[in-house]
Amino acid sequence: MNWSSSPAHLRRGFSLLELLVVIGVIVVLTVLIIPGIKMATTKVKTSGCAANLRQIHIALMAYAADNNGFIPGASDRWGPPNPNTWCMLVWSYAGYNSDRLTTNSFDSSGTQPKNIFHCPANATGFRIPPTVTEVNSHKYSYGLNSGPMGDNQTGWQTPCPLARIKSPSQTVILSEASYCLGSRMGYIYYQGLIPHNGASNFLFFDGHVECVPFETTIKNWTDHTDAIFWMNN
Repeated sequence: MNWSSSPAHLRRGFSLLELLVVIGVIVVLTVLIIPGIKMATTKVKTSGCAANLRQIHIALMAYAADNNGFIPGASDRWGPPNPNTWCMLVWSYAGYNSDRLTTNSFDSSGTQPKNIFHCPANATGFRIPPTVTEVNSHKYSYGLNSGPMGDNQTGWQTPCPLARIKSPSQTVILSEASYCLGSRMGYIYYQGLIPHNGASNFLFFDGHVECVPFETTIKNWTDHTDAIFWMNN
């Protein structure tokens, strides 16, 4: 058929058909591409979080080098604005100017939201384990594990000597939590986060990071067979 000599209504019909085909292709591509984009975004955020944790580990080790081999207690006075919260103590060791401490709340709504103390995935809201009953309003991303010094208030306040850690590749130093205090009980029942597709990044004393799906480890955490993981014994 000579397209130029075909009736106008046929030409319009072909154009409409072509438009519908193009729209259909776009819809199919969108359905296929969007999950891939979401997956890639999730991986980027998980990797960014892991990078944060590794940098915080460097800061904690630098702090320990200046403090006779001790890392800070999780909190001396239960967090900002008090001066002895672990993240405030290692702030300058992470490469930040000390004058920024007064304007940093370690909170995703604070004036300095883009620093290594914030998991990128927490910017869009909390994702918590099913056993967690509360999320702290300060919106922290990471909690320092107080387990090696005792899973109690004294342990939370007491600086931990690195020499005490028997299995640094198996014992957690930081977990993803909505407050600066981290421990077995705190993670499971109060401040734990699972921002990475139902998983959480854990930093170990030796500096490596593991992303652990919550459902694969919850049994161990509740029946206390995880003594090395949290408690170093």
